[in-house]
Amino acid sequence: MDVDKVPELEIPDKLSTRDGICLAGNFITNSKLSFSAFRNITRQTKDVPSPYANKEDVKVFHLQPNFIFDDPILRTLIGEANGIFVTLQELQKDGNKQDYVKISRTYRSIIRACLEKLQEAVDTSEEYQNFITILYSIECIWHLSEILFIDPIPSNVVTPQLLEWTRFHFPAAERNATDLLLHGRDADESEEYWPSVKGLILQGQIDVARAILQLHSMSESNAFKMAEQILKSMPSYNIYGGLSVQKFRSQWQYWLTDTERKLSTGIFATEPDLEEIIYIIIGNTQTWNKFIKQSQNWYELFPGFLFFTDPACKSFELGTLAQCWINRWANIKDFAHSNFMKHLDKVILYLLESDIHKVLHSIQQIGDNQWFVTHLTDLLYNCGQLELIGENKLTDCEDFRLSLLFDFGSTLMARDSIWLLGINYLEQCGLEGEGAVKTLLSRIPVKNEKQALKVIEIAQGRGYIEVEHEICKIFAKRSMALGRPGNALDWAIRSKDTTYVTSITDFFLEHYSKTGEMLCEDVLSNIGAKMFVSPRLVFLVKYFDFYQFYRKKDFPAAAELLINLLDSKITPEL
Repeated sequence: MDVDKVPELEIPDKLSTRDGICLAGNFITNSKLSFSAFRNITRQTKDVPSPYANKEDVKVFHLQPNFIFDDPILRTLIGEANGIFVTLQELQKDGNKQDYVKISRTYRSIIRACLEKLQEAVDTSEEYQNFITILYSIECIWHLSEILFIDPIPSNVVTPQLLEWTRFHFPAAERNATDLLLHGRDADESEEYWPSVKGLILQGQIDVARAILQLHSMSESNAFKMAEQILKSMPSYNIYGGLSVQKFRSQWQYWLTDTERKLSTGIFATEPDLEEIIYIIIGNTQTWNKFIKQSQNWYELFPGFLFFTDPACKSFELGTLAQCWINRWANIKDFAHSNFMKHLDKVILYLLESDIHKVLHSIQQIGDNQWFVTHLTDLLYNCGQLELIGENKLTDCEDFRLSLLFDFGSTLMARDSIWLLGINYLEQCGLEGEGAVKTLLSRIPVKNEKQALKVIEIAQGRGYIEVEHEICKIFAKRSMALGRPGNALDWAIRSKDTTYVTSITDFFLEHYSKTGEMLCEDVLSNIGAKMFVSPRLVFLVKYFDFYQFYRKKDFPAAAELLINLLDSKITPEL
């Protein structure tokens, strides 16, 4: 789904087009709107009925987004994500960095697995291409969020991780490189040889590019040996310690000056492709501009450019560097800044600028029923990264997290097949969430007794007695309507509603008085102490015992029981 295109909807309501009538809408839930014709009343409006009153029907229209997780493939994603979510809550914000990185990568792995399934089945449904676009954007954003906020490097030098992110989301060069390595010494005969080598260099994959250059038939020539020497000697910053940034930059500048000197000797004049590679690694403006023209996304070459021009840049510098790169990219591509920046482009920029507010606001527009923003916000909250936005706004972000969990949990509980998952989200929302679970449990469209027993089990486990009783009453009514009085009596007894039990008991007594036959004798014989829920049921059970004694011709026992019943004053009036 392209979130940059605003969807247009037409509501076929003729009444709302009449003079003085408009179409008014209200939110029913966080994702459901109700529209109907409305007459706007002001101080100047005459207190008379509308000329259309009682002449035209008022239609009510309900609009809500499609629930994409009804699809079987995507349903596996939401189920697995729920398990990860529960594991995250169990840490109670006391986990270490490795715990949160592991959870983040587990989230991404299930997204990638779901993407693969969708790609395999894309020919079976037009909608799957939509889902692939959505999940690709989610995984791309999540991966970059993980690099910048969940797994930050202590030194704050992020270029190596950004290169990994680029390779992951633009894998064409690496795939071609794999094929070329399989060709062996004949690799340079392929048309993809030089484009693949240059693609690897642009992504900072120096070692793989060197291996493929060694397969060239001219690899023993002076030009190739010099290129190998330059690439091999290129300084590499160790993000986990070693040289200081200042000393590394000093080494880098020396290497760069030496490479430019070697290039000026003309040793690569006979190998223009090799020469272009050297121009790439020294950050030559004209060469990079050429590849910018060939790129599809502004962020495709950005990490590679940083690797060759500012390899030790810090994370807090990314926002400024990204803005400069975007302006350059737009000028070379002859794009207006506002025209080429699509939704994903903007979110990636907000991430590089460390603007979490804008990131969270923007990803709400992704058509995934708020799955992504809910889980990413929760993860950032649990690993303490929402605190980066400042004390004044921290409370707002915590409230935002709870609001997302509440809305997402409520949405899941409104679905027939995955309502159970929604409870885990609502339980994180305090008293408001507990109240929602109580309310929504009793509204679950239970289709059979097996589902009813599952709902009751959940309600009992959480002490929601009123929910259990409500469901039992519903099934007591349903059973009576289906002509199953014994089953209805069982459900009514479980509901512990005296009125319900008495009503169904009266049905049994009325049937006996008309036919002389007891209904559902097996049920009555096994009620036991549960009969005390209703005096009328006590009478029915005791009278059934009398009935049994009488049939067995045990007259003394039957007479004694009958006398006790008469003395008890629980005999129903005629």
